[in-house]
Amino acid sequence: YRFKALSSIYTTTDGVSDLSKNSAVLNGTVRTNSSSADVYFEYGTSAIYGETISATPSSITAKSKEAITAQINGLVSEMVYHYRIKVVINSETFFGEDLTFKTFNNLTVEDVDGNSYNTVTIGTQTWMAENLKTTRYSNGDQIPNVPYFEDWRNLNTGARCENTNIPDFSSTYGFYYNWFAVHDNRNVCPAGWHVSTDAEWTTLTSLYTGGNQFAAVKLKEAGTRHWSSPNPAATNESSFSAIPGSFRTEVTGYSDPGEQGRWWTGTEFDSNNAWHRSLWRNSSYVDIGYNIKTSGLSVRCIND
Repeated sequence: YRFKALSSIYTTTDGVSDLSKNSAVLNGTVRTNSSSADVYFEYGTSAIYGETISATPSSITAKSKEAITAQINGLVSEMVYHYRIKVVINSETFFGEDLTFKTFNNLTVEDVDGNSYNTVTIGTQTWMAENLKTTRYSNGDQIPNVPYFEDWRNLNTGARCENTNIPDFSSTYGFYYNWFAVHDNRNVCPAGWHVSTDAEWTTLTSLYTGGNQFAAVKLKEAGTRHWSSPNPAATNESSFSAIPGSFRTEVTGYSDPGEQGRWWTGTEFDSNNAWHRSLWRNSSYVDIGYNIKTSGLSVRCIND
């Protein structure tokens, strides 16, 4: 979102990042055409704001666009906040557009391994705000780790893996699971949770004007900490915090993170394939498609 103040001065309010129950990082972009400027963010529980914090950096002289941030703490969980960037040049003040975010729920959920997940309520649904990273089904049985391509492609039982080209991949992006693990009645999600269905994804995206055509910007984590650059217009307004873990194919192996995230649904397409949703770096669309069940995709769980 961009507010063009003068032909040479731009202030842009960008999406929120590093979201938690009680904190967030606000982001913006400023160009001052070499004029000296003081930079702030305004925020609050309405578009009246009420709070102002100095940005980092707090004073700039920017001939080209410069990224601006501000860490805010002491927020209330499960609360919608408004924010915008504020730039003061001499006696003139310029504002970016108003954006919103919602802090995570006070409720967290643990899987059987003891991993704790932030959660977010969007409409009537409560989702994990992170990808699943369990190594076991909810009854305690192991989900086999199958790193080798030839073993993986021939499976017809549940398995997990991670992109071995990326250090500590699963701690950030979660594991890839094949659809046999997703569909196993021992439940890959924690007790009281399940793999989100095709219909539940449709409910999620229908909350936003334009549905699948525009929902991705509301669902994707903002910025380029995980997404490749550029990640245009992503605001994470929903706090779903989708990151680009990519996927493992049954033919070519791992596809590196950064460009897309792809998640299984719990719904079959046919005997060989199941529905998925994918979000791309440079697109506002939530893509609907299907993968062969021996693919490895990320998983988001939803409360029963």
